Amino acid sequence: MALGQIYLIEDDEAVRSSLFNALVQLGYNVDCFEDAESFFKQSQLRSPAVILLDMRLPDASGVDVQRRLKQMKCEVPVVFMSGLAESVEIIAAMRQGAFDFLIKPFAVEQLLIVLNQALDKDAQQQELVARYDRLGKAFAALTPREKQICLEMLDGKTNKQIAQQSGTVASTIKLHRARVLDKMGAQSLADLIEMFKGVDKNAFSQTRF
Repeated sequence: MALGQIYLIEDDEAVRSSLFNALVQLGYNVDCFEDAESFFKQSQLRSPAVILLDMRLPDASGVDVQRRLKQMKCEVPVVFMSGLAESVEIIAAMRQGAFDFLIKPFAVEQLLIVLNQALDKDAQQQELVARYDRLGKAFAALTPREKQICLEMLDGKTNKQIAQQSGTVASTIKLHRARVLDKMGAQSLADLIEMFKGVDKNAFSQTRF
């Protein structure tokens, strides 16, 4: 099984070939591109992945490529490589969320540390996206009242507190809570809270009614 997907964008054929051979031998999947446009002609990117990007390309700067990725809502970690980059370019890249910046020449060991950290980050991001998708579909199946109660449960409110706030009785809230747990696929309140761990509940609160 491959260690991860590397998208290598480097115009220098010798550097590109050397990095490709080293990374493939170590067990990575590597797709190579000599310029920005050939990379952007790709179909959907595989994951977990890292974009290993040279700062100076024949048709664009690395910062421009990074900016375009942002516009496309692509969150794949970007690791820059350069031997000539100006400090202003490094600052711009980091401000736009670059994962790291490697100054050529760099040791393979240094590259591997950065790539593996970036791959771990992308895997975590993809898992979070998948969780949002699963939770979103389950949450959408709740009634408006159940959505409201689900969010109040996540806020730690008791049946009595929810009932007092809504002007109903605790026994009615208890029934709603049971339906919420069932529809969300949770065995208990603790299970429901764990499902939403690390998730921004505000993304769901906007659809509660």
